[in-house]
Amino acid sequence: MLKYCTTFIIISLNFFFISFPFAEEVKNQEKIIFGGSKIGVKVNIQQGADATFNLAFDQLMAQRDIDVNVHIFETSQALFEAFNRGEINAVFASPIEFIQLEEQMGETMIAVNYQNAPIKQSFVVLVRKSDNVTDIKQLKNKRLSQAPLQDVAPLFLNTLLLENQQTELASFFAETFESKNANTAIMDVFFGKSDVAIVRESEFKQAISLNPQVELQLATLIKSPPFISMVGAGKKTIDAKKFREVMFSMTGVSKTVAGKKHFKVIEADELHLISRADLTEVSTLMNHYKTLNKNKVKTYVE
Repeated sequence: MLKYCTTFIIISLNFFFISFPFAEEVKNQEKIIFGGSKIGVKVNIQQGADATFNLAFDQLMAQRDIDVNVHIFETSQALFEAFNRGEINAVFASPIEFIQLEEQMGETMIAVNYQNAPIKQSFVVLVRKSDNVTDIKQLKNKRLSQAPLQDVAPLFLNTLLLENQQTELASFFAETFESKNANTAIMDVFFGKSDVAIVRESEFKQAISLNPQVELQLATLIKSPPFISMVGAGKKTIDAKKFREVMFSMTGVSKTVAGKKHFKVIEADELHLISRADLTEVSTLMNHYKTLNKNKVKTYVE
């Protein structure tokens, strides 16, 4: 299922939080190297993602004496192979990527909530009201616009199509436009370049706030359950207590005035501690797709 080319960042962290009571413990812990997925962040900063993250994290974490470096991976397979070789021992990943690594991951997890949106977000399938579309089957051989979305979105669409005895995305739509961002995908439908778009619900609401005509002309055909966008976690081999302290520190930094300022670079608000239960919706979707397709979701994990 992970057939979209994804880019990944590695964040190498040496932690020494002088402002936290457990500073000495963190200072002496093993080096933690995060492999973080670009599909877990906002799509409109994909170009130059390494420079963007370096700028944000260097300025923010320098205040806590944390050395942050960014490296780019080209594919999901490359991330998983680096993980299996031990080149990284923690991840920032999409929920689907994380679930494929889940058995090797520890219990402490974090997630990001993006600006003006909850931690869990729904995807919406948008059509023009004038087209009178009431069923996904009516979109056969139509034109789809989508931003470079996280892998959960195409999985959701493919599952919908299979539920309705249709072919999957690659052959269902006559043409697919890869829009540079969600607003462009929405405007493609608005102006008639395409017939359907899939975006996050918060992105649709933002488009309406900028142009009220959008709400008058576009309708939500289908809305997905809410899904987590990004998961951060470390391998079981990392000391669990110390890793939890590091994750707690990161969530604390994200809530400071400086943290909020720099997190705006990736259009994020804060980091929050989460649990395995927060992945229930994605796990359910994956299992349902496997049942419908009678095949496992493609995985590169050994």
